[in-house]
Amino acid sequence: MGEEAMGAHVLIDPYPAQGHINPMLQFGKHLTTKGVKSTLATNALIVKNTRPELTTVQIETISDELDQTGFAETESANDYFEHLRIIGSKTLSQLIVRHSSSSNHPFNCIIYDAAIPGC
Repeated sequence: MGEEAMGAHVLIDPYPAQGHINPMLQFGKHLTTKGVKSTLATNALIVKNTRPELTTVQIETISDELDQTGFAETESANDYFEHLRIIGSKTLSQLIVRHSSSSNHPFNCIIYDAAIPGC
């Protein structure tokens, strides 16, 4: 289905772990079969390490400033969650603004993983 025929455009924001990303990606694929354009936002390290297959779901990268080794760059789980909450939220906001101001198909809805801190 061409982009011009799509109705809504959803941004899907999963917690950056495989057990969270894969189900959200599958959900995005399902939404595209219903005429909804889907964009999955995930961090650069996940994209680099998993090399997601090209699908009907657009992949956009955001940064949590832990783009080299991820969780290993932090001292604790709390430190990682804090990075994700502060930096991840900032770069996600930038992605939303970029799509709103320069795209002919801005996001109509954001679907986020409840496991993301601060959501």
